[in-house]
Amino acid sequence: MEELGRSHQELMAARAAQDELAGADIEAEWRTRLRRVLQADPQAAEELRSLLAELEPIIDDKRGASVHNSISGGVQNGPVIQGQHFSGLTFGSPERVSPEQGAGGQ
Repeated sequence: MEELGRSHQELMAARAAQDELAGADIEAEWRTRLRRVLQADPQAAEELRSLLAELEPIIDDKRGASVHNSISGGVQNGPVIQGQHFSGLTFGSPERVSPEQGAGGQ
């Protein structure tokens, strides 16, 4: 279990560093291990199939439906964001210039 946790940390670090090759190596290693275990123990393979079938509705619910957003109605004077999870966002907006000041400002 400790080895799996360590591999998970390495995989997350590889993804954060956008190191696709390292991430692919870690995934391939565990895929090979799992395949060998399941080939050696048919009962384990059946238990895994049952577990996956049980979790399938939960996994499908978390995937959600596809979403299409469109923006209309004129000029957008600020950021438009589309996504699922956001944190730590900061937006700055340029200082507004009154019509009297003109484009050059003062």
